Amino acid sequence: MSPRLAPSTGGPRVIAGTRGAEGPVRVRIGAEVVEWRPGETLIETLMAHYYGRRGRGSFQGCRRGGCGACKLRLEEGVVALRRDHSRDVLAPEERACGLFLACRAYPLTDLAVRPVARRNLFFERYGRALARAESVSTSDRSSPGR
Repeated sequence: MSPRLAPSTGGPRVIAGTRGAEGPVRVRIGAEVVEWRPGETLIETLMAHYYGRRGRGSFQGCRRGGCGACKLRLEEGVVALRRDHSRDVLAPEERACGLFLACRAYPLTDLAVRPVARRNLFFERYGRALARAESVSTSDRSSPGR
């Protein structure tokens, strides 16, 4: 496990659950604070009040736990995370270290979160094979006698 992925102890926690707090919760992301309301996933709140504002790009992702575009690092607070997400985009070790998917999350307390670098799962799965196939195809065309 990388030193940057040390399991959290006693501080911020990502726990299993399908419901958030019963009242509004403050969510700090960077220098901004937005208010989450019951009944929304965290990504719905961030889409309405954070992404696409003040020069930030709009959110593009599946919103169903399959792409990892909404992955955040929990710095303070407790968040409930639904279990119905791809283990390819959020491994149990990552969850233990405070990473979670905003599309599957509901705040239980005030939170401080930070976006993490997004992985390109398509390239990781298929990009190397496509690059090899392209390399083979190019070398076939450059071979003498073809």
